[in-house]
Amino acid sequence: MDVTKTKQRWVILVGALIVMMFISIYQYSWSLFASGIKSDLKWEMTTIQVAFTLYTYGATFIQPFSGYFADKFGPRTIAIIGGLLASAGFLLSSTITSPLQLYLYYTLGSIGVGMLYGISAATAVKWFPDRRGLATGLVTFGFGAGTALFNLPFQAWITTYGVKTTFLYVGILMLIFILPFTFFYKYPEFVAKQQKPEEKKEEKKEEKKEDTTNWKWYEMLKTPSGGSYTFHSPSLQQSLYYSGHR
Repeated sequence: MDVTKTKQRWVILVGALIVMMFISIYQYSWSLFASGIKSDLKWEMTTIQVAFTLYTYGATFIQPFSGYFADKFGPRTIAIIGGLLASAGFLLSSTITSPLQLYLYYTLGSIGVGMLYGISAATAVKWFPDRRGLATGLVTFGFGAGTALFNLPFQAWITTYGVKTTFLYVGILMLIFILPFTFFYKYPEFVAKQQKPEEKKEEKKEEKKEDTTNWKWYEMLKTPSGGSYTFHSPSLQQSLYYSGHR
C-alpha cells in the first residue's frame, strides 16, 4: 500500500489534531480551573497547584511506556485507553471534596494525556512519510490551538455554573470528541509495490533502499549516521570526560 495516495491518512491526521486540541485542556486551561477551585472550594492556591505538578510528571513519564506498548499491540488500543483516562480525569474531578481526590483524578487524566500526545504524533508522522514536517506541525498546532477555542467558554461556564459542573461538561466533551477518533488510530502497513520486469532489472543494479519509516530507536543506532550522532553528542562526551577524571 502506498500511504501517500490514500485518503485515510487525512482522516487520521485530522483526528489526531482534534485529539490534541482536547488533551491540551489539562495544561493550557489549568489556570482557569485552579482559580475556580480556589473560589468555589476555598482551598489555598499552593495546595491546588500540587495537582498541576503531578500532571507534568504523569504526562511526561508515561510516554516511553505507551510508545513501547503501541509498537507491540498497535496504537489503537493504547489510544482508546488514553482517551478513557483523559476523560475520566475530568469526570471524576467534578466530584472532588478534598485535595487528595483532585491529585488522584488529575494525575489519572494526565497519564491519558501523555499516552495520547505521543501516539497521536507518532501515528500522524508514520502516515505522512512524504510530508513529515506538515504532519508534525499540524498535530502540535492542535495542542496549542485548543486554548484559543476553549478558554473563553470555559471561563464563562466556571463563572455561571461553577468549577465542578465545568469539569463534568468538559469530561463529557472529551468522551464525545476523543474516543471516536482513537478508533482510527493505526500504523500503516508497507507492502512492496508490484514492479514491471524492466523495473526489477534496474533495481538489481542499484542498492536497495531500506524503508526506515517504522524503525525503532535501537535500529537507528545501528546505522553509521545514528551511531555517529550518538557517540559524538556533546552530552555523552561530557559524561565520558567526567567519568574518566574522577
